[in-house]
Amino acid sequence: MSVRPNSAPKSLLQDRSVPCCSCSLKDTSSTKPFCTLHKSWLQLQESIIEKDHQINSLCDQVSRLQVYKGESNRKDKLIVSLREEITELNKSMQDKKIRIVTVEDE
Repeated sequence: MSVRPNSAPKSLLQDRSVPCCSCSLKDTSSTKPFCTLHKSWLQLQESIIEKDHQINSLCDQVSRLQVYKGESNRKDKLIVSLREEITELNKSMQDKKIRIVTVEDE
């Protein structure tokens, strides 16, 4: 399974040098809780990471299913070809009135 690195959100979390409000992101030594804006931002980041993992998983499943689809199409063509061959052989046998002798008949 191919997983893309998710380093961007972590690096953004660690960069506290850009003040944007009065919450603890502004001061690295502060123990104040995050403001509502930053809580929402963190939740969005977690959601994006989760969705990214889901997309990667779905891409892997699509790739796996494409292999099965190709194999199924190949087998469908083979079945059609074999059915046509059976029809031709039956017609040929009827035209020539060939009687198949089985082991039991002998």
